[in-house]
Formats: sequence, structure tokens, C-alpha cells
Amino acid sequence: MVWNDAFVEYTFFGGNSYGTSQQNLEDQMATGLVVIMEVDVEGVKKMRQAGTVDARYIFIKPPRFDILETRLRGRNTETEASIEQRLEQATRELDQLGYYDVVIVNDDLAETYKRLEAFIWGSTTR
Repeated sequence: MVWNDAFVEYTFFGGNSYGTSQQNLEDQMATGLVVIMEVDVEGVKKMRQAGTVDARYIFIKPPRFDILETRLRGRNTETEASIEQRLEQATRELDQLGYYDVVIVNDDLAETYKRLEAFIWGSTTR
């Protein structure tokens, strides 16, 4: 599918390949759904450059980096190597927030959700 340019974005992370197929995205949008995708900053760059998807780009940011690390460790679902890899990726992504329309700090879950919902449904500006 990569060779056939069938993805709106794709990446390789942590030994796995990830991507969003153009067809799947079009099928979901055709039903009237609001599609929410979790995409790394490289995917955002690719999507913006291609300009084929009318998207709103949101970055959910931890209040502080040490809180992100505490949250990752608190899940007890990751190996130490995986946590380190995710923290390195987060460091790179936090340096590239300019690719997003809005950055929402996840300091209070209820408030974060309200801000996210407002942006998705258009009651706040880009």
C-alpha cells in the first residue's frame, strides 16, 4: 500500500508499521463521521504537505515532561526500553508544535476534554 500511495500517512515506530489508508478515511467520512486519528508529527507533516485531507491538527500536551513519564510508567504496560523510546519521541515532538492548529495542555481531564470537544466541533478557532 505504501508503494501504491494508498496511505494518507504512515510511519515505522517501535519495530511496527502504522498507517491510515486513504480508502478507510474516505469511507468513514462518507458516512458523516468525524474521524479522529492519532498521528505522530511526521504524519502531520506528510498530511499537511499533501493537502489531500481537510483536517484540524491537535496536539495533546502533558503539563510537564516528568508528568508524562509518570503517566507512562503508571500504566505498567510498557517495558523500560519502550518507555525510553516513547520519551525520546515525545521530546522530538514537543519541539515541533508549530505543525498543529492548537495545543491543549492535559492538566485536568475534564477541562482538557471540554477544550478538545470545543475545538473538534468548531466552537473555538484554530
